[in-house]
Amino acid sequence: MSLSDTHKSILNSEPFIPEVVTDVFRDQNPAAYWIGIVAMPESVIEPEIFTAARIQRARVYIDKYKYLPKSARQADGGESDSDDSRSVHFVVIEKNEPASKVVGTSRLITKDNGDKPLPIEHFFPEAFIKNDAGVGSAEASRFIAQHPNKLTQHTISLSLIRAMASLAYSTERQPVFAIIEPHLARLFNNVGLPFEQIAETKKIKTYDDT
Repeated sequence: MSLSDTHKSILNSEPFIPEVVTDVFRDQNPAAYWIGIVAMPESVIEPEIFTAARIQRARVYIDKYKYLPKSARQADGGESDSDDSRSVHFVVIEKNEPASKVVGTSRLITKDNGDKPLPIEHFFPEAFIKNDAGVGSAEASRFIAQHPNKLTQHTISLSLIRAMASLAYSTERQPVFAIIEPHLARLFNNVGLPFEQIAETKKIKTYDDT
């Protein structure tokens, strides 16, 4: 499921922006933002940032949009699922003192085992009647951007899209699938990101009939 608030009024984003104490800005003093990979399949590179990103996922998916039930929140306050262990996780951090802020996160779920389908294959089986997603493909997922400034939030969204597209291209991980809402398709068109719609729009019961 993909999220973006660029089409809505932002009343108060702060409750959905976790804080994290990190040294990622230590050698980048002029930088106001940092974007990077914090976890890979079976390997967590930045544990504190990854936990904060999972907390943001819980706050947005459970509290803000109610896509997921309260039972999806784990003991550490974060949200996770079985696909996290086969995903590349991206996070955007805004520099702040004494703790910086997690303002965006996303992941690329990788398909390296033909026996385990991508989520999109489960939710839209009609799109894969002739052929499955294929080993080496990926799915963009858990795409979140939160910021009090609407323009900044839009920029955060674009930075995550660019990071995922860059990784997919450099690692020849194609095609990249995504379950998106219509407004995000409009964003793709506006920024010139080519995509092909492979199934008709429908509600997803797993995500509260979104």
